[in-house]
Amino acid sequence: MRPDPSISLTMPLSRLAVRRRPLAEQKVIRMIRGERTRHGGGSDAHVSLFERLQGVASKNGFLIRVPGAPYLGRDELFILAWLAQVQRGRCDAHTLHDDAALEVAIVECAKVLGALGINLPLPTPSSQRSDRNRQQQQD
Repeated sequence: MRPDPSISLTMPLSRLAVRRRPLAEQKVIRMIRGERTRHGGGSDAHVSLFERLQGVASKNGFLIRVPGAPYLGRDELFILAWLAQVQRGRCDAHTLHDDAALEVAIVECAKVLGALGINLPLPTPSSQRSDRNRQQQQD
């Protein structure tokens, strides 16, 4: 099951630039994309969990951009949001997706992020509303 397209994750292009995202998100997106840099952090075991997340997500039709890509994709934003929700216990893992392997990978990666001290910010409803309002004004 793909993410619900009615969920608003539309943002101005500048907000989708990786460099403009919170540092925690920048680290996590590098980990999801498979970048092994001093910024990514984590042991080989952590890296393999994120590689599994990337593989399972790709099998389910999610587009994970290549390491170093300057912008976030919609699917990457969904994964970041799911990780943040699971970190805070705001989401039952079994409601994330139909594929149990993807759910397990999200939960395991959220736990690893917590162990590494990386806490993702939740997407704020107000920023989603303001983005939606801007888009409606342009139409």
